[in-house]
Amino acid sequence: MLALMLIAGGFAGAKERSIVALSGHELGDQTFSIGVGLFLPLFHQFLSGEVLDANTSPGAMGFLNWNAYLNHSWRLGLELCGAFAFDVNSRPVVFLPVSAKISYVMNIDRFEIPVFLNLGVNIGKYGEEHSNIMLFLKPGVACFYRWDSNLSFGGRLAWWASLELPTSDTPTGMMGYHLEISPALFYHF
Repeated sequence: MLALMLIAGGFAGAKERSIVALSGHELGDQTFSIGVGLFLPLFHQFLSGEVLDANTSPGAMGFLNWNAYLNHSWRLGLELCGAFAFDVNSRPVVFLPVSAKISYVMNIDRFEIPVFLNLGVNIGKYGEEHSNIMLFLKPGVACFYRWDSNLSFGGRLAWWASLELPTSDTPTGMMGYHLEISPALFYHF
């Protein structure tokens, strides 16, 4: 009994901490995010193995994203992206990926760290003469600071991989690789 009183007295005399309670996520919670950032064309690779320089300048990109939580850690969503750059002849290169997205979210204090994978199609246009629809894969990671229970801000890093299937222009097919670095705002509702 004496030991219990000493333990309870120790807890009572401990310094009080300020704790900010943030609501957790559950099935049906939703998020909306928006971001703009840097789009870095890296290289292209023919499916036969030959690697080519991207021959494209760094560009800009933006995205709109909607997600719904499946439980406190998993969310499923849709993303619409847009990116542009210029090739070595100053012709525009434009991409419009539309994808489904799955994310696993790790929560550490007021930080959320989603690891995500997008899968969809990427509509590409090179100059005036060439456009196509490519298969699109985008793994990435982000880090957001929860400002309050509704708003988070941070950034994300993602690797774009677009598969151009064989056509008359590229008979062996080609993969295009790009890097995305983008600050973003996240709204929880």
